Amino acid sequence: MVGSDSTIEFASKLYDSLAVGFSLDEAVARARLHVMEWGQRQRPVRFDWGLYMIYMQACEAVMFPRAQTRAVKSHRTRVQREHDATVTTAHELARGIDGLSFGEIMSELSERRVLILGRFSRRRLPILQALKKKLSELPHGYRPELFDYDKPRSRDLVEAIVGFAALSRFIIADLSEPKSIQSELEAIVRQFDSVPVAPVINDSGKEYATFRSIQRKDQVLKPTLRYRSIPDLLEKLESELIPRTEALVAVARSTA
Repeated sequence: MVGSDSTIEFASKLYDSLAVGFSLDEAVARARLHVMEWGQRQRPVRFDWGLYMIYMQACEAVMFPRAQTRAVKSHRTRVQREHDATVTTAHELARGIDGLSFGEIMSELSERRVLILGRFSRRRLPILQALKKKLSELPHGYRPELFDYDKPRSRDLVEAIVGFAALSRFIIADLSEPKSIQSELEAIVRQFDSVPVAPVINDSGKEYATFRSIQRKDQVLKPTLRYRSIPDLLEKLESELIPRTEALVAVARSTA
């Protein structure tokens, strides 16, 4: 998951490079290096630069060949000099990144990731996707993630989700029409006292029978937030759920 701000940084350099006649490979490389340099100035530090890929069919390496006028040559020279300077800086940054410990990388991930769990059916998925979009737009710098893709080959589904939960700031769990969320929450809450879980459910829904044993845990937000519609959920997300969950995050980290 990449941020909209880093995407703007990437796209601006990509198109600037293509406009002066760089090949697609050169343009992508320049844009990635720019985002690497930009990301190191953000707080917290951003690592989005490694996530950008471009897949397309192109017969020519240079997508927008330009007539070699004096103005174009001058612009290209300036861009090339900027790129050379960025390459030098990027080498220094890469050495610093190589020196990061695994613990530091884990801390960076768990500082911003919000894991969203729920039922990925045709009816329920749009609600979870709306949650993801809203979270990414909030000023907290969250990086929401839906676990709606294939599990790793070497792990079963619950093991894979537990791995993602371990590197999350907190978890939002939609209990509406539950399928596998019972086993997922049981495994997560049992293992991670410091990862808050914020349960939500639609207004007419009923919490599954064994949820009460989960709800008694200190890291689980109480009571479960109920919502009538997607707009109602998104409004309550910002006004109620986030402040209450961040309070649990603060308590968990103060006692860790």
